[in-house]
Amino acid sequence: MRFTRFAVVCALLPCLAGWSAFALEYTSLPPGTPPMQALQIRLDKLEQLLEQAGDYQRYILLDTAARTALELKQYDKARQYASELQTLAEHFPLDWNYSGALHQSRIILGKLALQDGDIASAKRFLLAAASVPLSDALNQRAPDLTLAQSLLDKGEKDAVLDYLRQCKKIWPNGGDKLDYWLKHIARGEKVRLAAS
Repeated sequence: MRFTRFAVVCALLPCLAGWSAFALEYTSLPPGTPPMQALQIRLDKLEQLLEQAGDYQRYILLDTAARTALELKQYDKARQYASELQTLAEHFPLDWNYSGALHQSRIILGKLALQDGDIASAKRFLLAAASVPLSDALNQRAPDLTLAQSLLDKGEKDAVLDYLRQCKKIWPNGGDKLDYWLKHIARGEKVRLAAS
């Protein structure tokens, strides 16, 4: 049976009990904090949490840490956190966010490959991101389309078409959008990939 959100909260309670003041500090920043400074403060606090976390807690926190590091252009950290998330996720295949964690870690690693100019690896990570089990969590929030859009902008139409076809298995709720994009991309028309 997959973990529910309640089970996730219960798993985190032992950690959060000692971190309640710290968690409140993580979520509150002074008004008017510049966006990049706010991101850096949050990453610093996340890293402090990660230092004290067990495997499951790290698994929960690593997605946010990887995305935040990527946004801050701290590529080595982003790669480290996304790689660890991909590895740790395999230890929790019954978790409610197992598919989402695998998906997001691979998207981030693909973005980093693209940043390095390694288009072949970026395409491999993109396709791997769609090769995850169907889950309610991923179906409800939709797959990440940002790497696909970046590759499409670079003319990698075939890889993006493959990704969107595979996304039909993990995002049944998005069937109409996926069909629309597939049709227009196949014709060579420009589209913007956005779940909402």
